[in-house]
Amino acid sequence: MRINNLDEIETNLEVSGTFVLPCAITLEDVSYDFKTNIEENLGNFNDFYLKNKNTLDILPFLWENIVSEVPMRVVKEGISVTKTCGDGWELVSE
Repeated sequence: MRINNLDEIETNLEVSGTFVLPCAITLEDVSYDFKTNIEENLGNFNDFYLKNKNTLDILPFLWENIVSEVPMRVVKEGISVTKTCGDGWELVSE
């Protein structure tokens, strides 16, 4: 965290971790590692200081950036879709 020439609070964080997500095919747990760099401008230092009295709540923008790293779908390694038809259905590709 630093205060720039315009008296604005700037943060630059590197966040990493592991999501445990359900496999899109088997619903088994899949570990998914992530790493992201977060740069955020929190606004004018004087306004911020008067409101928050020396505390910095980074949870809102931290959570927002971590949630944006969650993939839409994960598939466990070694799993392949082999069934292309069943009782009353079939896989159609265009």
